[in-house]
Amino acid sequence: PFVAAISYVLVPTHFLIDGWRWVMVIGGAGSMFAWHLRRGLPESPRWLECRGRTAEASAIVDAIEREVEREHGTSLPPPASVVVSVEARLPFLDLFRPPFLTRTLMMTGFQVLQTIGLYGWANWLPTLLVQQGVPLITSLRYTLLMALTSPLGPLLAAVTSDRFERKWTIVALSSAMVVRARAPWQVIACGALLTMVSYWFSAAFHAYQAELFPTRARATGVGFTYSWSRLSAAVSSLVIGALLVQGVGAVVLLISGAWLGVALIIGLLGPKTNA
Repeated sequence: PFVAAISYVLVPTHFLIDGWRWVMVIGGAGSMFAWHLRRGLPESPRWLECRGRTAEASAIVDAIEREVEREHGTSLPPPASVVVSVEARLPFLDLFRPPFLTRTLMMTGFQVLQTIGLYGWANWLPTLLVQQGVPLITSLRYTLLMALTSPLGPLLAAVTSDRFERKWTIVALSSAMVVRARAPWQVIACGALLTMVSYWFSAAFHAYQAELFPTRARATGVGFTYSWSRLSAAVSSLVIGALLVQGVGAVVLLISGAWLGVALIIGLLGPKTNA
C-alpha cells in the first residue's frame, strides 16, 4: 500500500482521476503507521531458536525477563531445566497428519463458511436493499451509516478477548449473526448491530486461529487454512449473484446457513485456547 500511495502521488494528475488518486493515497497512508509499529515488534524467540539463531533468541528473552522484574520489583526464580526437541521446519504434509489434521480440516471448513457469512453480508447489503425497493443512493447512504459502527467491534474484542473463552465467543457471535431482518427499516437497525458484531467476530477469530498451531507450524497452518477464505470470497460472490435471481430470501438463507455452520464447526471441534 505504501508503494502504491507514493506512486499515485508522483504520477502526473492528467494520467489519473483526482478522486481515485486520493483514495489510493488515503488507503496507503496506514502502512506508515504499520511500518512504525513493525520496527518495535520482536521476533519469536522460539522461531529464532529453531533457525539456530540462539544469541538473538536469548537476547529477546533476557529483555522480557528484565521488563517483568521491573514491573514486579523482584528477581525471577531460575528456570527449570527441560529437554526439548528442536525442529527447524515443518513439512507441509504434516498439516494433514496428527496432531494437526483435525485443526487443519476444522479451520479450512471454518474459513470457507465465515467468508460467505462475513462478506456475503457486507458486500451485498446495498444490493439486497435495492432488491427490497430501496433506491440505490439511499441504500448506499444506509450502508455508510451502518459502517460507522465498525470500530466498536474490535474495541469490544479488545475488552472481552481474555475475559471470555475465545472458542465460545466465536460460537456466540456467529450464532447471533444467523438472525436476519426483512423490512428495510429493520435491516438498517439490525445491520448496524450486525456490522459491529461481524468486526468483533473477525478480531476474535484472527487471534484464535493463531493459537491453534505451535510456533513451528503457525505461519504454515494459518496461511494455508486462511487461503481458503480468499477462494471462498471469489466463488461465493458468483453464487450470491446467481441466487439473487431467486430473490433476497435465497441469499439470506445461504448467509444464515454459513453462520450456523461456523458455530457448529467451532462448537463441536474447536479446542479452548484461553489461559
